[in-house]
Amino acid sequence: MTTWKGSAISAFTFLLLSAFGYAQMAACTGWQTFKVSNEFNTGAHGINQWDTVVGGTTGAFGATNPAPAFIRYSDGNISKYVYQNHATAFWRRNSPGVTVGSYTDSSNHQHGIVVYNSSVATLNYPGASDTVPLGINKWGSIVGYYLLSGSINTHGFEYKGGKFYPVMFPKSVQTVVRSINDNGVMVGDEWTGTGVYEGFIYKNGAFTMLKAPKATGATFAYDINNNGTIVGDYIVGVNPQSFLYINGTFKDIMVPNATQANTNGINGAAEVTGEALVSNGSSSGFVAHCQ
Repeated sequence: MTTWKGSAISAFTFLLLSAFGYAQMAACTGWQTFKVSNEFNTGAHGINQWDTVVGGTTGAFGATNPAPAFIRYSDGNISKYVYQNHATAFWRRNSPGVTVGSYTDSSNHQHGIVVYNSSVATLNYPGASDTVPLGINKWGSIVGYYLLSGSINTHGFEYKGGKFYPVMFPKSVQTVVRSINDNGVMVGDEWTGTGVYEGFIYKNGAFTMLKAPKATGATFAYDINNNGTIVGDYIVGVNPQSFLYINGTFKDIMVPNATQANTNGINGAAEVTGEALVSNGSSSGFVAHCQ
């Protein structure tokens, strides 16, 4: 087992732009839902260009077995993965097949893992109590967030070339970097200590705020493909509404038969994936083509 560590200092410029665009309805076809066997909740987090979906699960209340991560292949077959008998989740998988995820230790701290075939390496930000890698591009650049011991504030990072680089939205108290595409463009969300979480795009050294026009609460940007299309959620009242952000316009994604849904991932072919809550209180993963 290899442990990846490093440190660096990186400065970021700031560009505050409001992302306007009246929300329309996304046209989605080819809906598929799926569940990981013997698991109560199935949450799909990412989808790569080969339509391979990765995610995590949770058992019903009182379940004692560690919750597994999963990989769902394009033919519908699903494999489970548990790291050293700890609850595990996968977050993204790049086109070469490298998967980033995290596990939860006995002290309830999270630690990053990078999985490729039968090899696994841990990924821990230096001095952090928790490290969660959420995105990876085809070049192996990894993004995510970390926590310092005793703190609840998240700090974003990029890991590339064997070194960690901090990524913090200017004047924010909390920053989470959730995805990086093959062009190096990142998306995530931030909180300044007042108000609500807002999404952001980080491109060419500048941050752009991303706020859904119909949001009454937070906006979360979860994934971005190589065409610059973003998926995420915004809050209306107390409920999340999934969106597709394309060419400056927000489009609502409506998941059939779901009482609530989160759209978490998108690939270059505009295949999206996420988690849908149904009437019995459990959740299923889904895949669809949205534009």
